[in-house]
Amino acid sequence: MGVGLTYMLVRRYNRLHTHLEEEVSVRGREAHARSEEMAALLRAGQSVLSGLDLEETLGRIVREASRIAATPHVKLLLVDREAGVLRMGAVSRGTVPPDFEVPLGQSYSGTIAATGEMLFVPDTQSDPRNLLAQRDREQGIRTFLGLPVKIRDEVLGVLTFNTEHPHEYSPAELKTLSSFADTAALAIDNARLYEAARRREMRLATLATVTQSLTATLSVQEVLHRVVERTVTLFDSSVSRLWLLDDEGQTLTLRAHAGDRAAVDTATTLRLGEGFVGRITKTCSALVVDDVWQDPRPENAARLRAEGIASFAGVPVTIGGQVLGALGIGTREPRRFREEELSLLQSLANSAAIAIANARLHEGLARRLERLETLTRLNRALSSSLDRDTVLKEITRSAAQLMQVRGASFWLADEAAGTLALVGFSDPALEADLPARVMMFDRGLLGWIATQQRLVNVADVFTDARFLNPAWWRGHGLTSFVGVPVVHGGSVVGVLGLAGAQPIHLAAEDETILGAFVVQAAVAIQNASLYESARARAQEIGALHEVGAALVSSLDLASVLGAITASAMELTGAGGSAVFELGPDEGLLRLRAARGIDESRTPTVLRLGQGAAGAAALRREPVWSPDVSVQPLPGYQEEVPGSAEPLGERVRTLAYRGMLGIPLLSRDTVFGAICLYWYEAHTPEEQEIRLLTAFAQQAAVALENARLHAALGRRLGRVETLARLTRVLSSSLDRDRILAEIARAAAELAEARFVTIWLADETTQTLTLGSVSDPGINADWAPTTLPFGQSGVGWIAAHRRALRVDDSFADDRFLQPEWRRKHGLKAFLGLPVIHEGVLVAVLSLSGPQPFSREPEDEALLSAFTAQAAVAIGNASLYEAEGQARRAAELALAQVKQLQGMLPICAYCKKIRNDSNYWQSIEAYLGERSAATFSHGICPDCREKIVKPEMERWRREQGKDR
Repeated sequence: MGVGLTYMLVRRYNRLHTHLEEEVSVRGREAHARSEEMAALLRAGQSVLSGLDLEETLGRIVREASRIAATPHVKLLLVDREAGVLRMGAVSRGTVPPDFEVPLGQSYSGTIAATGEMLFVPDTQSDPRNLLAQRDREQGIRTFLGLPVKIRDEVLGVLTFNTEHPHEYSPAELKTLSSFADTAALAIDNARLYEAARRREMRLATLATVTQSLTATLSVQEVLHRVVERTVTLFDSSVSRLWLLDDEGQTLTLRAHAGDRAAVDTATTLRLGEGFVGRITKTCSALVVDDVWQDPRPENAARLRAEGIASFAGVPVTIGGQVLGALGIGTREPRRFREEELSLLQSLANSAAIAIANARLHEGLARRLERLETLTRLNRALSSSLDRDTVLKEITRSAAQLMQVRGASFWLADEAAGTLALVGFSDPALEADLPARVMMFDRGLLGWIATQQRLVNVADVFTDARFLNPAWWRGHGLTSFVGVPVVHGGSVVGVLGLAGAQPIHLAAEDETILGAFVVQAAVAIQNASLYESARARAQEIGALHEVGAALVSSLDLASVLGAITASAMELTGAGGSAVFELGPDEGLLRLRAARGIDESRTPTVLRLGQGAAGAAALRREPVWSPDVSVQPLPGYQEEVPGSAEPLGERVRTLAYRGMLGIPLLSRDTVFGAICLYWYEAHTPEEQEIRLLTAFAQQAAVALENARLHAALGRRLGRVETLARLTRVLSSSLDRDRILAEIARAAAELAEARFVTIWLADETTQTLTLGSVSDPGINADWAPTTLPFGQSGVGWIAAHRRALRVDDSFADDRFLQPEWRRKHGLKAFLGLPVIHEGVLVAVLSLSGPQPFSREPEDEALLSAFTAQAAVAIGNASLYEAEGQARRAAELALAQVKQLQGMLPICAYCKKIRNDSNYWQSIEAYLGERSAATFSHGICPDCREKIVKPEMERWRREQGKDR
């Protein structure tokens, strides 16, 4: 029994010993594995804690986690509390997706971040909670393990593990991975603290650099730009803007901008209290808007949203309790500005305020000194010259420099005409394409300033309807304007205009300096104007003397007209001139001479009262328009004589704009008008009109003398023509020669282009072309015989009356109107040629212009036709008598050959025939020969028989009446 018990004890001992050895072996292996795990965990912790750069730390975390968990699928997602999402921080394989986000509380990772609890999913491919189940199936992912990365109960992120094969994590593995996640949280927190410290250090260094750079310049604009540029760099913001209050403290103006440019128009001015910036300035307190899109304050949030601004922070810019403006920053991405950032922004704004104040003081002193130098230089310049152009040029240049604007212009006033004319501009580039150079008192802001005599300051010209030509302002980048009336002795001298790209702020000191400048300018302009008037008067007298000498140097009408047009342009500098002559009885002015204008389009005929020339002739005083496109002249709506086109339409096709008409008057008689043309807007000055009026009087006298001379010459020529005609008519009875001479003489006397003589036969009621003055024109005229009543000459023959037609083109009585148009035979004058009550011919005169209606000319033509009638009648009688004589001689010769001796009555001249009957000589010879007879009256019978009979007939006719 003892042996058995011993044996049993030994066996138990052996089994116990074996079990203990196995337990020791297992515990040894576990201890070794745990030791290895702890060593690996220690190495991993040392690795992730070995650096302070956040991005490198995140990369080491996923690499070490992948090594510890023995899986290549490891991701680290970081919590963004402000956005309410998880963002990808690092992955063990591949690159970090830049736009990967997981909302907190959604999906596996979002749930872990929201709850702070570990989550294990053994089969992700069939889990309905997995939003990426399809992707996991495609990549072969089977399991998911997510651990919160926490420090002090704050979840910083989520560390996720995926395996491609089914895997259950042991408690020890989970404990190791959880410990590593805690170490990773510590590493992330350390890296973030280091980054924040480094960023704070960098900001402080940048602030010191900014402060140093701001104090290194005394230019206000340079200071402002440096502030916003450094702000963008310091806060890594998308945009930074600096707004300053105006002198009145009611309006904020955007003075500097840095960062991204907005895709929409950004306001440049805000009222105090308007928008975020206006509220900061008004309350003198900082303002932070974490989410602009959700902010209920409507002021300028809509504008910021349109620019894509998500978050905003702004602080007041103050110095010594005075608010200068506000400094604001905005970010495209949502951002929560920390207290330390806001404090840093305020420090930067305070440094900027000191720099701005110093720069303003310096610029104020420099500007005051520069203005004093400018005023001194202007005073010297104005005192050293009396030339108005020089004075005006110096005024505009000094004004632009004095007020520091882009451009200064001076508009000279003419109170009588109610106009302002541009006479000076500081910048030729701005002046080059200025649309209007003459402004009326009743148009635009310049006219308003001239009439109201008040200073005007407009910060934005595009919001003021009184501004004309906004395209010009926009094209040159000009937005603001200051207009100052220049007044001397109670009368407005002109308007000084200042144009800028930014609002022009006028402090009290600025207005005082500007007022002193304007007074000085007014005196200088007045002195220059007086000097110029005296000099101009002397020049007028000299010019009139020279012009008068030129006008009286010739009595040739064409030369005088040419001298008038040339002298008028020389006296005024006009681009063109013309002389219109007034007809004696038709009320029309006709163009007689022109220079410097397009004569093919310029009207050659005007009605009395129509246009500048017609109105001047009718009113007997100067008539002008500074710009006919803006201020049409009288009669522009009426048609041009001889045309269906209104005068205004015709003028619009021409290049000239300014126009002036001066009447030509001599001894209270209007001879016509001089018209002057300018190819730009032009307002005649008083001395210019005075000079031209005096010149027109001289020109009228010269024109009258030339016309008298021409009339005497024409009368002498007519007398010579009549004398020559008389000699020809008295020396010849050849009808063809007489007709040709009559046609030529009629053309000379009436100044007709074409003359025809038609011989009349009242028995047959026909007209036969006898002669023409110009065979060349007659070459393509077809009819040589016309019946009474047909065409103009036929009408004269039928009615035995003169016919005058100024426009034969519109009269259907005339044949071949195309032929008349071809040769320019528009006007017609026809006269019956009657000799002793018998129509012997019709005299036809044609020309381009209507024939004179003066009594002298009509009397001359009447005497001429009477002389022509006698000549044609004598030639016809002579020709008839010659034909009768020749016929009688031929008949007598034939009778003598037939009978030898003929018994003839001594009284009645009848012949006794073979049957003892008495026959007339015509019948007797007609029966016995081939001779025919025509009858005429010999001179002796005419005196003895016809003349007494005609006198008796006339006496009887007189008794009947």
